[in-house]
Amino acid sequence: MTTPNHIDTYTLQSLLKSTPTWLIKLKTAYSQPTRYYHTLTHINDLLQLLSEHRDELDNPRCVELAILFHDIVYDPTTTEVGSNERKSNDVFLEDAFDPTVSEALRLDEREISRVSSMILATIHHQPISSLVHDTGALDDLKFFLDIDTSILAAEETKYDAYAAAIRNEYAHYPESAYCSGRRKVLNDFLQRERIYFSNAFKGSGMEERARSNICREIGRLQASEGSS
Repeated sequence: MTTPNHIDTYTLQSLLKSTPTWLIKLKTAYSQPTRYYHTLTHINDLLQLLSEHRDELDNPRCVELAILFHDIVYDPTTTEVGSNERKSNDVFLEDAFDPTVSEALRLDEREISRVSSMILATIHHQPISSLVHDTGALDDLKFFLDIDTSILAAEETKYDAYAAAIRNEYAHYPESAYCSGRRKVLNDFLQRERIYFSNAFKGSGMEERARSNICREIGRLQASEGSS
């Protein structure tokens, strides 16, 4: 079991000091046997990207907490849109308003709201300005959403491993139903004017790579759906 190793020292020490079982809860949640992509590896990947761009953010600690909590509840069998994200947000709010934890983290209400907004924004992966209070918060939200979907722009081998992991998480669906549902999700990204929103990745080629990967996967899904 991998321990997240890019967590900000202050944040991690504060959480462990206030609630020694917190890391166990985190590791248990992200190590559930039904998870193949939404695991601690995913969290580590996002924390690594955060560490590379930390100085560019308005409030990196809020982004860090959003990373840690945004997939803490992940049930691929649910059919209710946004259910996992709202439940993940509930877990964050429960911890954030726990007197011991809140005293250790020293989050004010605006910061709690900011983290909550980032978690809830992953329902549709759109930087909705009404969810945040100011430009700095909106820029951080865009960055958070971009790193969460950065896997879409990975090199082909890594992307294909990601696509296979997602299929494993939805193994309870028959092939035709999975292919149809997955294509709808991917087509939603293709139809957007932009997949990535933050300045951090402008000119990086991520937009083009993501669209290429998505088109490749859609092609495979169509072929599989037709033969099933």
